[in-house]
Amino acid sequence: MRQLVTLNAVKRIIHADLAGTYSLETLARAVGIHEQKLMKLFRRHEQSTVFAYIRQARMQYARTLLEQGSTPVENIAALVGFSSAANFATAFKAHTGLTPRQYRRQHQETTQSEHAPTG
Repeated sequence: MRQLVTLNAVKRIIHADLAGTYSLETLARAVGIHEQKLMKLFRRHEQSTVFAYIRQARMQYARTLLEQGSTPVENIAALVGFSSAANFATAFKAHTGLTPRQYRRQHQETTQSEHAPTG
């Protein structure tokens, strides 16, 4: 139980500032455990490393922002911790198979077709 409380505390820190830069040492110190223990917690409960979890959280938030449709890709890149829109686009495409603009367009087309009148 204590492990899940610690894990959730780290997740809250990460989600509170997805653009932040985190070291394993900083996160471990913030919740009062050793770095190795933090790594084991993530492997056991998230089946990933701390940094893979952060990357996943950033990409999920980026997808949400792209789906909302109004935030420029350059701003989304900054909000999820990328120094440039080009680096973000490369990482996003590696993660989803689509560029951010392609993802947004595909989502908008899917949403429009779901709400189109049938008849």
